[in-house]
This record gives sequence, C-alpha cells and structure tokens, in this order.
Amino acid sequence: MLRAIITIWPLFLGIALIQSGNGLQASLLGVRASLEDFGTFTTGIVISGYYWGFLIGSQLGPRLVQQVGHVRVFGAFSAIASSTILMHSLFPDPILWFFMRVLTGLSFSGIYLVAESWLNNASDNKNRGQILSIYMIVQMGSLIVGQLLLGISNPMKFDLFLLTSIIISVAAAPILITAAKVPDFEVLESMPLKKMYSVSPLAVVAIIIYGIANAMFFGMFSVWTTQSGIDNQLTGILFGCWTFGAVIFQWPIGKLSDIFDRRLIITVTAFFSCSFVILAGIISPSNLFWFIVFIILYGGTCNPMYSLCVSYANDFLTPKQMTSAAGTLIFACGLGMIAGPPIASVSIKIFGLNGFLPVMGVIHFSLGIYALWRMTRRAAIPQEGQGPFISVPIKSTPISVSLNPEIEINEENENNK
Repeated sequence: MLRAIITIWPLFLGIALIQSGNGLQASLLGVRASLEDFGTFTTGIVISGYYWGFLIGSQLGPRLVQQVGHVRVFGAFSAIASSTILMHSLFPDPILWFFMRVLTGLSFSGIYLVAESWLNNASDNKNRGQILSIYMIVQMGSLIVGQLLLGISNPMKFDLFLLTSIIISVAAAPILITAAKVPDFEVLESMPLKKMYSVSPLAVVAIIIYGIANAMFFGMFSVWTTQSGIDNQLTGILFGCWTFGAVIFQWPIGKLSDIFDRRLIITVTAFFSCSFVILAGIISPSNLFWFIVFIILYGGTCNPMYSLCVSYANDFLTPKQMTSAAGTLIFACGLGMIAGPPIASVSIKIFGLNGFLPVMGVIHFSLGIYALWRMTRRAAIPQEGQGPFISVPIKSTPISVSLNPEIEINEENENNK
C-alpha cells in the first residue's frame, strides 16, 4: 500500500490542487455575479453552464482520450480551465460567462476522467479500497480549502481569479511529470437511461432530484449570501461547513445503508435534509452558531445521497454492468444539476431571499415521498443479496466506481462459476 501511495502521490497532489481551484471559483463566481448585478435569474443560467459542460464532457472526454491519449487531453483541458477563469474577471458579461462556464465544466470532466484512469491503473485488489478512500478524503478536504480561500481578497479585484488560474495551472505539473504508466483506455458504453430506469426507478429519480438540490446550493448559495449581506469570508466558511458535513456523515450513513433496507436510509436521509435546510432558512445567519450547525447537518445528510443511489442501483446489477450504469447515473444527475441553478433563481424571484433554503427543503421532501412510495411498489432486497455501500465522489466519472474492490472481487467470482 505504501509503495502504491509513493508512486501515485503526484496524482493526489494534482487532484487536491484542482479541487481547491474548483471550490474557490464555484463560490467566487456567484459572489462576483451578484456584485456585477447580473440579475438573479441570469446568474442562475450562467452558473448552469458548468453543468452543461460537465455533461458534454462526460460524453466527449472518453473518446478524446482514446483518440489522442491521456497526457494530451489532460494538458489541453488544464490549459482551458486555467484560462477561462481569467476571462470572467477581464470581461464581466453574462453571455460570455455562460460559455466560459460550459468550457470549464467540459474541462473539469476531462481532467477527472484522466486522473481517475491513472488512479485505477495504479491500484490493485489489495489496495483499491484504500486508494478510493484517500481519493475521497483528498477531494473533499481540498474542496473545503478552496472554499475557505474566498475570504482572503475582494471578489471585485483580479486577485482571486488569478489565484484560481495559478492553482489549476500548477495542478497539472505533478500529474504530467509523474512516472506512472499511462493506462490502457476503453470507451465504456453507458446503459440506456430507459433501461436504467427499468432496473431501478428510485435510483434514477432520486439522483435527478438530488442533482437539482446539490446544484442549487453549490451553484447559488454564494449568490444568496451576497444578496443577504453576508461577507465573502463568512460565505467561504459556510461553504466549507457544508462540505465538512459531507466528510463526517458519509461513512456512518453508508454503514447504516448496509445494515438496513437501503431505500429506508434514502427516505430518512431525504427527510432529514429537508428538515435541516428549512431550519437553516428559518434561523438565518442572525443566529450564526445554530445556522452553522444546521448547514453542517444539511451537508452531512444531503451529500451522501449520490453514493446511496449508486449503491442501491448496484444491488440490482452484475459487476460487469456497474461501471456502465454509473455513467448513466452521472448523466441523470447532470440533468438535475443543469436545472438546479435556474430553479434556485426562480425561487428567489418568487419567494424572495427567505424562500431559497425552504424551496430546497421541499425538493428533498419530494425525494423522500417518492422513495417512501417506491417502498410500497417493490419488495426489499434480502440482507444477504444487498451489496456494499460504495462511497463515490459527486463530480466524478464511471471509473471512480471501478475503484471499488468489491466490483473486481465479484467479477472474479462470477468468472470462476
């Protein structure tokens, strides 16, 4: 295990820097758009551009890697991601920003694809689970660091945009100079969405609804804080608290889903998410301590939903189907994420700033109600037939699912039958 970490530490360093840059710009652009007075609805459309790009990249990236190779794709996408953030500061125009966000989303999708390919190639059945765990910790921890960087300078200045560009540019260096062998690559065909729905309606619907709620918060929370008069330093801290909640709750919620009916955990988690985000909206930052507590609890119950949906879908799939199904679920989640920021904008426009967080609560409530209804339509999977919980990064590729050692082990068992 130690030898594997020594070999791939440049990958983890590069991923940490990339995630820090992503976390910083996600919160920075919402604040700057509000200060530029783009308008709430226009800002929502601009923010959704990232998810359009990520969705396009999830389809285009694998074919580009197959045609020109990992190194060239990574280098090209890193350059694009580094330069687009600078364009936001130089030309504060919402139309230009939308297309820059599309390019950024496309670039990050390709960057994650290449990084996860290298991680998968560098791991084996003995250390695969540990490497996936380290990858999750690196991703979430560096995202928190990036979000906290928002408070070090004025968003109206060039500094934070330049810092983001530098972080992303530097991130390419440790990955591109690594001595790790370039892995073989095969374009994986995603399972058709209709077939995925027939396998598990709950997994598909829940992950779409989750995508809406996640993008509402991740994309528009900084817009809401700015318009609510919260300074950018506190905004960064609140973002970090939300992500920190995901770090500390991911494992216990996953463990519970291995013990009980996974649909029950999805249902209960959705209702808890609904309660915590509504309570945060009622309390508002006027009572900062409890507001932070509920933001942490909301992040802790909201974010594991992605992995819960993937794990529940896998309960109905063979190991050979799991990776292709993961691509379909990423696509479904992307559809929800595209809709999230515009829905957030409309909720603020109709209900005012006080309606932003409660509307998110209603979305989680609808997920819980649907999961509850699905429990009446299908018998529970026996405990022995339920697979293990797979902790998967939210913004990832199907390759991250293949890092789960259970897939390799089960596939070997199938082949030996």
